[in-house]
Amino acid sequence: MLPVPYRLRPGDPPGTDKKPWLILWVGTLHLPEWAMIDSGSTHSLLPPHIATQLGLQFDPAFPLTGRGVTGGFRYSASADTVDVMSEVGAITLDHPVVSPYPGFTLLGQRDFFAGWQVTFNQRAGFVYLEKLSEPLGFRKRN
Repeated sequence: MLPVPYRLRPGDPPGTDKKPWLILWVGTLHLPEWAMIDSGSTHSLLPPHIATQLGLQFDPAFPLTGRGVTGGFRYSASADTVDVMSEVGAITLDHPVVSPYPGFTLLGQRDFFAGWQVTFNQRAGFVYLEKLSEPLGFRKRN
């Protein structure tokens, strides 16, 4: 299992709690994007500027309504599947949703948790990740 520490992002205000952040590299410039590992999120979620850098197709003119921990938010659906590099290896995002809320990337149940065994140990301040083997007959959706 790969240990990833709970940590602060650069620029987080003093007194902010450390969280299970994973660093992704996106776009041709391989810019770092901090992604929260979120067991409460059904889908992975990308801010619009990150979705655009990854070449995802989405239509912000036809938003849907979702529910988050702080209430409702608007999002656009993506029909794409994309691989991104992270500090623990390649991650497949399968039909992530796109929204300016909450302003950062979330790694959710439908794709991230389906491909990785995730063990949170908040007391130790680590999340442990292990890539799961692909089931027989697995095919990425197009």
